[in-house]
Amino acid sequence: MKRKLPDRPNLDHLKAQAKELLDAHRRRDVTALARIRETLPAYANATDDEIAARPIALHDAQSAIAREYGFSSFAKLRARVLLAREPYASELVARLVGKPLPAEVDAALRDAFGRRDFDALDALPTPDTLPVVAVRNALMSPYALAPFAIGRASSLAALDRAVEKNPELVALFAQREEKVEDPRAEDLHTTGCLAIVRKLVPAADGTAWVVLEGVRWVTLLELTTWSPFLVARVAATEIDEGDAAEVDTLEGELRDAARRLAETLPQRDQAVAMIGAIADAGRLSDLVMANLPCTVAEKAEYAAEPVLATRLRNVVGYLRRELAKVGGRS
Repeated sequence: MKRKLPDRPNLDHLKAQAKELLDAHRRRDVTALARIRETLPAYANATDDEIAARPIALHDAQSAIAREYGFSSFAKLRARVLLAREPYASELVARLVGKPLPAEVDAALRDAFGRRDFDALDALPTPDTLPVVAVRNALMSPYALAPFAIGRASSLAALDRAVEKNPELVALFAQREEKVEDPRAEDLHTTGCLAIVRKLVPAADGTAWVVLEGVRWVTLLELTTWSPFLVARVAATEIDEGDAAEVDTLEGELRDAARRLAETLPQRDQAVAMIGAIADAGRLSDLVMANLPCTVAEKAEYAAEPVLATRLRNVVGYLRRELAKVGGRS
């Protein structure tokens, strides 16, 4: 039984659906038993009598509801609903970018926020070569979603080439020095981000806005072309998972600090829901780092770090620094 979320989903209504399914299971309703068999892998081969005889908890019913709506967990469904209330704060994004966002860019960001699918991002390929956008004062991170104002002719040409392909992929590498106009490999940080172009909005003055979503870290192997735009040979960056017990401990510290900082934000509910919806420690670390006010050098150092435990430890340190600024417990 597949369902489609309404444009304005209601979390209480979804919770009520789970309770209704739970009650229907207790009544041995054959339709409810079939839905449970269809959605929950543990019951995929069970008969109606076997499903009816097994205890079903509320979290099982919530998982079934989530899967009917196309989500792998109720936490992800909850995050999608909370984000749909107000996907992002326009004023905050404009302030971070340093200028007002055109209406088309603002609309594209809202649409992209409402349709976020991290699993789909993970499934995207890493081409051997990619057009490159050299970024002066930022480092794009995996799973980040952001607008960029593009003025450099080579970057505009790179984006034009990217949108000719499917999927529309580009590599972003941060410059070591903002003032460099015609960067070469030595002018770029060697770890950058594979990103998908969500929207390219040309402007009347020959510049453009682009909405990008980060996919994964990539390593710059070499620049193969310099004109009319940079083309790089890249490879997905390898991260050493290291000691599992150490990673688990650091992940707990990361989640705790991230939640405490999220609770100080205007969009507290959405931020906390997103943290809870991301199960992978590395993915969460990348997303948190993308949203911290760190310097480009700090983000580049983080991106180049090959050991997961060290990456987590660094992000926890930055989180505690921000908590100290807002008066939170560090």
